[in-house]
Amino acid sequence: TFNGAPAVTPAASGPGGAGAIEFTTATNVTISDNAFDNLAALTVCAWVYRPSTPTAVGFTGLVGKNVAGNDGWDMYGQSNNEVFGFSQPGAGYKQPGGILTADTWVHVCASWDGNYNTSSMKVYRNGVEVSLGAGTSYGSIQDDAANDITIGGTAAYDFDGRMAGVRIYNRVLTDPEIAQLHALGY
Repeated sequence: TFNGAPAVTPAASGPGGAGAIEFTTATNVTISDNAFDNLAALTVCAWVYRPSTPTAVGFTGLVGKNVAGNDGWDMYGQSNNEVFGFSQPGAGYKQPGGILTADTWVHVCASWDGNYNTSSMKVYRNGVEVSLGAGTSYGSIQDDAANDITIGGTAAYDFDGRMAGVRIYNRVLTDPEIAQLHALGY
């Protein structure tokens, strides 16, 4: 469901000449699908374009199944810098900098292997794993069955920019698989 009328952009505006969806404040896409409820492991990938002068400020939701803060997973950025993060309650979160370069298409992936610690989480930029450091662990795995998948932000965390090629897998992709997705423009 398209909420708040995000714009589908012409083919030339996306990575590799593909189309993209342009989000502004209060726009997103939601997907209701039981196949993504309470995944035991996952990988989420997307092409993300963050403008240098965004209108949304602070944390920005990219792709997630998280409504109330700690009840599902979330791939997010920060509008005013290059921080990219992945959060899975029960495992924690990691927020490396230097990922979301302004005015550039960046391929990002995040994976979680189902274990309850931050070492079970990985983040990739343009097909290469990023060193994350220790991260922060917290909580326990929460039931996310009541949440829809949201692409392009939530009511609390708007995303201002473009996204393309969003993919969600119910397993951890290998390093070569993620490198191949990037190389093929997926």
